[in-house]
Amino acid sequence: MESVRKQNEAALRGAIDAIPAGKRMSQASARRRFARLAAEADAELAALPQDRRVTAPRRGRPVGSDKTRITVRLDNDVLAWLKSQDERYQTLLNSVLRQAMHRAGVR
Repeated sequence: MESVRKQNEAALRGAIDAIPAGKRMSQASARRRFARLAAEADAELAALPQDRRVTAPRRGRPVGSDKTRITVRLDNDVLAWLKSQDERYQTLLNSVLRQAMHRAGVR
């Protein structure tokens, strides 16, 4: 998260540096402009019918999920292997455990 913030700040600084000194606006002007643009965007969103609005996806488990958050300790080599197989290693771990369950005759 911190590296993303640093990348964004670096990109913003680069964009600001690319603006000629005479064309830069003060922080107060920038805040007013941002507030005006945000208000315009909010008004445009409010004018859209509910079914046409696009919202950001929710983070975390879907509502009504039948999964439980746990803490598990794995050997480093096992975790390294899981992560090397798929970036969604937790889903892979769940799948491997489910297969072991089925082999044991548990449904």
